[in-house]
Amino acid sequence: MDKIVNAIREQLILSYTQAGRVVPTTVGVVAAALQDALQFSTVDEVHNAFRRARDMADIPTQRVLKEALTNHRQETTPPPARETLIEDNYIGHKIPTSEQRAYLWATHSICGTIPKIANDREIIERFEADPKNAEYVEYQRGWMRSLLATRITK
Repeated sequence: MDKIVNAIREQLILSYTQAGRVVPTTVGVVAAALQDALQFSTVDEVHNAFRRARDMADIPTQRVLKEALTNHRQETTPPPARETLIEDNYIGHKIPTSEQRAYLWATHSICGTIPKIANDREIIERFEADPKNAEYVEYQRGWMRSLLATRITK
């Protein structure tokens, strides 16, 4: 029997015993069904979810266990690292490095969306020459193409 299913079975037996109820013979089937429905990832997660669930019901149902498991995961899953999110709601993009930021401002300068930066072309050439910046360059060029297309159609 799978370790997680066995842990669920043991927790169900404990719940029935603590509640003073007779443990049904189908407890193994119920344990397997709960694992199938809730997808516990570790034995510790089973123990923590059942501990929380027994605070809500002596013999937790699937609904109670789901709520307990959800609460457990929300409290124990670390938030995403702050430095991997950008502040202007482009979730998933990394916060630009100072080198990327300089490139960004230089491209804005070239496009005329901000006041002219004296060495904008030099910054752009240096940044684009480094192969590690290829993805960022392509992203910014896409922005520049859409900006120019918007200006042409106006």
